[in-house]
Amino acid sequence: MEILEIVKIGLVMILGSMIQSSSGFGFGLVAVPLFLFMGFPLPEAVIMVVVGSAVQKIAAVSHLWKHADWKGQGHYMAVGILTV
Repeated sequence: MEILEIVKIGLVMILGSMIQSSSGFGFGLVAVPLFLFMGFPLPEAVIMVVVGSAVQKIAAVSHLWKHADWKGQGHYMAVGILTV
């Protein structure tokens, strides 16, 4: 992998993260087509998006962990876990 390709991947990940942060969704809507346009096969594009989105969500949860009212959200988390 060349350095230019790594930079392009990073820029797509940053753009997807910015869209996800501002709207709450859209990482994959932006990043997958751009990765496909760059020549990556669909399975690789999806894996890169899943990993990037997961890293972003883990960072957000770790940053906001202390500010959340976890006891008041128990019912919602239980329903979410059951439906997944």
